[in-house]
Amino acid sequence: MGIRAIKQIYITFHIELYNKSTWLQHSQFTNQYWSPQNKESHLPYDASTVESIYQAEILGSNFSVRRIMMLKFSEYLENYLWPHYETDEATHAHMMSIIVMINEKFRERVPAWQVFLKKTRLITRILRTSTAR
Repeated sequence: MGIRAIKQIYITFHIELYNKSTWLQHSQFTNQYWSPQNKESHLPYDASTVESIYQAEILGSNFSVRRIMMLKFSEYLENYLWPHYETDEATHAHMMSIIVMINEKFRERVPAWQVFLKKTRLITRILRTSTAR
């Protein structure tokens, strides 16, 4: 086995390890904050959680489709971002996370707007605010 093959095995191993640790961290956030299966034991909303996820999973991954899909499948938008969105208090990370999640729904060609029916007055504000920044 040559050096090139050993390097490739090493790189592959670390990529798989990184993906597994990322998935475990993602699962931990999901279970602690927004999983529908654990509603009774959710931790209270924390804006720093949104910031951490935005920095690590969205910006930090350079908008990786795989990472964003993981967030979409966990219903991050429906169960955490939108229910806790308040126009006057929302951070840039919170607003951009919502926009990225909507974009992912459009990319996958799935209905994107149903989540907003509960708080229709806010969707106009979020779109105005996002274009103003």
